[in-house]
Amino acid sequence: MKPDWYPAWRDEAIAQLNAKNCRLQKEFRLGSWSRYDYDMTTGRLLFSKDGAVKVIAGIQIAGSTSAKADNWLVGLGKFKFSRRSSQRRKAGSILRREEQH
Repeated sequence: MKPDWYPAWRDEAIAQLNAKNCRLQKEFRLGSWSRYDYDMTTGRLLFSKDGAVKVIAGIQIAGSTSAKADNWLVGLGKFKFSRRSSQRRKAGSILRREEQH
C-alpha cells in the first residue's frame, strides 16, 4: 500500500527528471552522441562521435566497484564492467534513468 502523498511526489519527481533531461539534451546534445566511455577510476564519462570527444562529465558511481572482481554492484543487480570500459550502445539511454552532473 502506498502512502497518500506518493502519487503527487512521483509525478513531481518525473516532471523534474524530464526537465533536467531536456536541459541536458539542449545544452550538451546528450542522447545524440553515438558512443560513450567511462572510467571508474577517474570518475569521468566521455561522450564522443567519430572518435572525437564532444562532452566530458564528472560522475559519481552508485553502488560498489571491485577492481579484483572487475564488476560493479548496484541495487538492481550485478553488472560486469571493466574499470575503464567502452560502451557502444546509444549513449542517451542511461539518461532516462538518472541525472548526470
